[in-house]
Amino acid sequence: MIYNITKNELLKYFYNECSPSVRQLIEMELDANPEWRNYLNYLETVQNSTKIDFKPNDTLVSMILEESAATEHQSL
Repeated sequence: MIYNITKNELLKYFYNECSPSVRQLIEMELDANPEWRNYLNYLETVQNSTKIDFKPNDTLVSMILEESAATEHQSL
């Protein structure tokens, strides 16, 4: 079967949303298609660059808790 892999299929592959047959085809042909590898590397770069570490450090947590406690006891 001849199947034309598009960027849409590669995007689905990257997010594990493609069919098993398309996944198998991409994996079998990935080494022979450097433009596919480049696109998948680009998607990984974008994904990694948008990850944000939401864990604040202990000092910031203390400051937030202190400010929160101070504003809880204010009267209107």
